[in-house]
Amino acid sequence: MLVTLPFVLLLLDYWPFDRFRKNNVGRIIAEKIPFIILTVLSSFVTLAVQYSTGLVKSLSKYSFWWRIENAVYSYLIYIKKMFWPVDLAIFYPHPKGGIELWQITAAVLILGLLIFIALKKLRTRPYIAVGLFWFLGTLVPVIGIFQVGLQAYADRYSYIPYIGLFISITWWIYDLSSKMRRGKIVLCFIAGVILIALGLKTYVQTFFWKNSLTLYSHAINVTKDNWWAHNFMGKEFASREKYAEAIEHFKKSLDIYPDNAGVFYDLAKTYIITGDINEAAKMYEKLLVPLPGEINAPRRVDVSRADYPLIRNLYVNSNINFARILVEKGDLDQAERRFKEALVYAPDSKEAKEGLKKIKELRLKKTQKKEDGSK
Repeated sequence: MLVTLPFVLLLLDYWPFDRFRKNNVGRIIAEKIPFIILTVLSSFVTLAVQYSTGLVKSLSKYSFWWRIENAVYSYLIYIKKMFWPVDLAIFYPHPKGGIELWQITAAVLILGLLIFIALKKLRTRPYIAVGLFWFLGTLVPVIGIFQVGLQAYADRYSYIPYIGLFISITWWIYDLSSKMRRGKIVLCFIAGVILIALGLKTYVQTFFWKNSLTLYSHAINVTKDNWWAHNFMGKEFASREKYAEAIEHFKKSLDIYPDNAGVFYDLAKTYIITGDINEAAKMYEKLLVPLPGEINAPRRVDVSRADYPLIRNLYVNSNINFARILVEKGDLDQAERRFKEALVYAPDSKEAKEGLKKIKELRLKKTQKKEDGSK
């Protein structure tokens, strides 16, 4: 959001500094050129780094219209949460086109009305426009047009933008109270009530941060189809060795978002721990693409150029775990192929090499047993 600093400085030049009336406009803009250059460079580097790590999502996963819809509706959500901070969660899943038409229409009309009022009062109450455009402008980098991450919006993005709304509201209230006989007394009383209410709300909110289970459980309760929270609930239950609960939440996460390879991997591992290798095998079959006939043939998914090492490690470990299950089932040919597949992307994998060695020993024993039986 700090990349919008030149824009914010221009707003402050308009009000309260009133520099556009007293100074040359070209000079005011020229002063911001160094900041603009730094902003462009910073934005380019940030996007490049985030793209290289897979955080910036492509249009194939989040269509342009999904982004526009979510951006418009998110503005309204941020305003709502400032005035009524309820149902706060650690993660808000992206609706992916699931926002109702009436919600988008309402958001457009409300934002349009606010902008109309701000422009109409630009000369008499310039703080309304400055505060509103501060809010709208500083949210642009994180509003979802350039989709970074998997969330629809995030409470942490609102800290700097909210300053703009607070500016508009504070000066507007001051103007109204100046016409009241006992304005200061009334404002002090209202401010006191608001502070007490927010203090109580903050105290209640801390209970949800007591531990990971309360945090993720709260997110599931106050949001819709929160696959991310279900996933982390599963991880937390698994770490506490409550595998039945972990499996339940992993399944719920996959029901909502079936394309999450990490959840398939964690669910398969949990099945292995509980001894259910048949279900684990099913998870690996869904997770791993069918292997080509030749070991060097092109893959449907080229994990050698994955966005970050985590995906490659997940793929390698999945092949190794699946191969171990196949060995237990007696399918040595497919197990061998999976171990070799792991070695394609992790040539130094000790587990894969040991697996191939074990297969060789099993085949040797099987051959010796046949020879002994034929004598």
